[in-house]
Amino acid sequence: MTLVEDPHWSVRWSVPEHPAAVIDVRRAICRSADKDLRGLLAEQDGLDRETNSVLAADPSPNVRARLAARTHAPDILAALITDADPKVRVGATQNSITTMNQYRLLANDRSATVRVAAITSEKLPHDELHRLAHDRSVSVRLCLAAWPTTPETVLRVLAEDSHPKVMTWARARLGENTRSARELMGQRVSSTRTSETSA
Repeated sequence: MTLVEDPHWSVRWSVPEHPAAVIDVRRAICRSADKDLRGLLAEQDGLDRETNSVLAADPSPNVRARLAARTHAPDILAALITDADPKVRVGATQNSITTMNQYRLLANDRSATVRVAAITSEKLPHDELHRLAHDRSVSVRLCLAAWPTTPETVLRVLAEDSHPKVMTWARARLGENTRSARELMGQRVSSTRTSETSA
C-alpha cells in the first residue's frame, strides 16, 4: 500500500504484478494520480469485478484502452467496445476474447483508425474484408492493400481503386503473388525433372 505512492516510478510500476497486490492494493492503485500505474494494473490477469469496473470508467483513454486489450470479462469488453474514444475501441481489436460479431462491429466502426485496427487483427472474415475494399477512407483501403494476409480476391478489387496509392500497392501485391506462384511452379518442375533423371 505504501509503495503505490512511492516517489520513484520504477517502484510504483512494479506493484500491480506483485503477488501481494490484493483488492485493497488494487483500489489504492485505481485512486493513484499515476495513469501509467493504473494502466499497468489494467493489463493484469485475474482482476476482480470491482477493479474491472473502476478501470473501465477511468478518466484516461489510455487506461481504458489497455483494459480493453486485456480484460477477460466479456461484459466489461462489451462496454469498452462502445467507448466514446476510438483509442479504447482499437484496444478491443487486440483482445483474445473478442467475438466474431464484435469484430464485425469494429470493422464497421465510425472511426477509420478502428477499422484499420480491425483489419490488422487478422480476425475479419472474407466478406468484411471485401466490403472494406470499398471503404470511404483511403487509409483503410491502403492498409488493406498493403497488409500481407489480404486475400487475392480482395486485392483484385483494390487494384482498380480510384486512389493511385491504393491501386499501386494492390497491383504490386498481386505481382508478388504471381511471381511467387511462378517460382513455386518452377521449383516443382525442377524437382520433378530431378526425380525423373534420378530414376
